[in-house]
Parts: sequence; structure tokens; C-alpha cells
Amino acid sequence: MDRGFAIFVVLSLMAMCFPSSLAMAQEGQSTNCEILADWDQQWQWSDEGESEISLIHRYRVVFDPPFTNGTSPTDVNTSVQHFRGESEISGENTSTFVAGGEIDIILAENPQFGDLISISSHSTES
Repeated sequence: MDRGFAIFVVLSLMAMCFPSSLAMAQEGQSTNCEILADWDQQWQWSDEGESEISLIHRYRVVFDPPFTNGTSPTDVNTSVQHFRGESEISGENTSTFVAGGEIDIILAENPQFGDLISISSHSTES
């Protein structure tokens, strides 16, 4: 992956998410959340027994203060929009996992240079 593209995507996400990264909990205690790019690689095996490396396009929503004692955010509502040029690529094929006090969002589509990815996440706590 081109390093310039990765930097561009991370900076774009930070610019889009910064104003919405602070939220107030219902109890009046301030809870911050931040969306981080967490891309990785994994081995995929074909039916013929051959393997190849594929990229995982994953984003994590982390909370401050962090959840404790095995608790996680509740009533999570996440929306993802992936734009390429003037058209929107389906963001419906995303996987969202809530565990360990964080939210993991995995995109099925491969981003290309110049793509815009917008992620919005809401929960009872933030």
C-alpha cells in the first residue's frame, strides 16, 4: 500500500471526525470517543489450497475513559459511507463488532487513492 495514500486517508478521517469526536454521556460525565484507522493483513486460503495476503480495512472506535470490568458500549448505531469520485460505493457490506469496550468496523471494499470514507458511530454512552 502506498504510504502517501495511507497518510491521506488517516488525515481525512481525522479532519472529518474531529468535531464529532467529543460527546457527552447522559450522566453528565464527559466521554470522548475517537475513530482510528487500524489496517492489517491476513492470509486467505483458496479452494485449491493456495494462500495469498489480503488487506483488512478496519477502523476502531475507542473511548476515553475506557470501559472497565468487561463492559462495552450499548445500543451502538454505526453508519459508513464510502465515496469514490462522484459515486457512493456500498457501505452496507461492513462488519461491526462490539467487544472489549471498543467498536471494530471492517470494510469489505478496498479503498483507492482519493476515496473518501465517512464513519459515524453513536452509542448510549457517547
